[in-house]
Amino acid sequence: MPRYAEIIVWAIPIVGIIFGIQLLISELNRRALYEDLMQTGVTTQAEIISHRTAEEKSTTYYVTYRFNGTAIDHTSQMYTKEEDVGHTSYDAIKDGDSVTIHYLPRDPNISYLEPLMEPSILGLLIPAFYFLGSPYILYFLIRLYRKRHKLENEGQVLPGELVECTGRKVKGKYQVTVKYRFATPIGENKSASYSHAREDLVGALLPTSDTPVAVLYVDEKTFNIL
Repeated sequence: MPRYAEIIVWAIPIVGIIFGIQLLISELNRRALYEDLMQTGVTTQAEIISHRTAEEKSTTYYVTYRFNGTAIDHTSQMYTKEEDVGHTSYDAIKDGDSVTIHYLPRDPNISYLEPLMEPSILGLLIPAFYFLGSPYILYFLIRLYRKRHKLENEGQVLPGELVECTGRKVKGKYQVTVKYRFATPIGENKSASYSHAREDLVGALLPTSDTPVAVLYVDEKTFNIL
């Protein structure tokens, strides 16, 4: 594997962990804001003043409303907020309509349309997936790297033979599976199999049983067909 490819492969789980941390912080902040709105928020009426949509990978719908908010220091003024809504709400709400909103007296710029969306457990499960999944991938890569490093530095080449070699389509790719056997340095017979995508062998005549092969061997758990 090229050096740049190794760097990319190793970077994936590390980026996953960092992304998981960012998701968790964002979700905890969202939950804290929800609790703040429920405990100290003020409910009032606002007027819808405009609509717009944004086209990216999908359509996002926005409405803008204004309301008279009273800050914690008892000063009142008009505030304007644009908020994304679902397609159904976007079509149902018209300019000039009165809607219920919740805002925080400590900062009336923080406001949300009724109904407030209570945080779900899914918001914590997604960061957990990155936290648990990324270290597992990293652990798997470390084991794979150590095995390859051990084979390259301590491995000895042993003779073996094919037991079977077959090819079939797996998820749109041509996968070749070889079953082979060999004798360890202490005379113990071992059998194993190895599969790899080989599009270049589609339609080719595959090796038959008893075809000689070479096996790179370190110990009974660390070996691979060449």
